[in-house]
Amino acid sequence: GIDGLDQRMGQPGDPVRETVLGLVLFPEDSFRLALEPLLGTEGLDPELEERIAEDLFAAHPRVSLRHPLASTPLTVDLSSDQAGGFVSRLYLSRHLASGICQALEASHPAADVLSARVLMRCTQGTLAEDKIRFTVRFVKHAAGRPGFTALFETFWALICDAPDTTDPGAYFLERQYGEKKLLRRIQKFQEDLARYGMEYLIMSKYQVPPESVEIVANRLQRMDTIITGILGLRPLAWD
Repeated sequence: GIDGLDQRMGQPGDPVRETVLGLVLFPEDSFRLALEPLLGTEGLDPELEERIAEDLFAAHPRVSLRHPLASTPLTVDLSSDQAGGFVSRLYLSRHLASGICQALEASHPAADVLSARVLMRCTQGTLAEDKIRFTVRFVKHAAGRPGFTALFETFWALICDAPDTTDPGAYFLERQYGEKKLLRRIQKFQEDLARYGMEYLIMSKYQVPPESVEIVANRLQRMDTIITGILGLRPLAWD
């Protein structure tokens, strides 16, 4: 009940308390988008990031939580580590590839630029030079495309997954081919399910696909737009 939650929220180190505060102290996308125009591509100095966390804790050593079934808010004391954790999730000192940011600003509306920058800032790691060039190529060729933010999210996931030892274009084509095979596998599963029923498939140790047709088809559609429609790469031969 609410009383039990109140008690646990007052006990430092309680796993329920830590889970709730972890959710509460996770920056929302709207906050990241509002903050991004204030940050340069180089990011902040790590020492400045630490001072921001210290100032935040000094100004806000506790938070008020309101439950819809409670008449009054619950005040919870924070620790300096929790305030620092909130700031660290903003990735204020993370460096963004200036070439990609310049291409975004030259080719796309401000709202799309901010969304792309926030996505890049929240992603671990630094891109190799060939990946940066490949991304710049995509950004420039995607100018004027509707739904650019969703396309960029799909592109960014692919480029970040691509091994540094593999040509980005070749990797994208391999992933596109793999998605087509997965879609065909799911369609085959649905045909077998309609024919034999789930009980028979389970007894025969049928490997159930991990995703639905709709999810894979939508992802493949975005990949086709990126790879064929924007980058102009020729798909691998389908067998």
